[in-house]
Amino acid sequence: MGGRRGRIQMISESTVPWVTVENPAARDLALEWMKADNESIECSGWCTYSGLLTVIPDDKLDLKEIEAILGRIEKEISGAKTGSSSR
Repeated sequence: MGGRRGRIQMISESTVPWVTVENPAARDLALEWMKADNESIECSGWCTYSGLLTVIPDDKLDLKEIEAILGRIEKEISGAKTGSSSR
């Protein structure tokens, strides 16, 4: 993967999430972005949410929300894009 697609992927999956994690609105942004129709924005949301899980102390995590998101993943993963169709 190279060129423009690779740069966009790097930004949406690395740069945006790690800058966003420091923002007080990070969780809300992540949840909103995870529902986006645009794949790059959606990836930013998922990566931001997973980044939050690494920096929030365990006793502050919303386990019910995380369980619901895991349920969504389990339900939707078989129909998920693989990335190969957009190359």
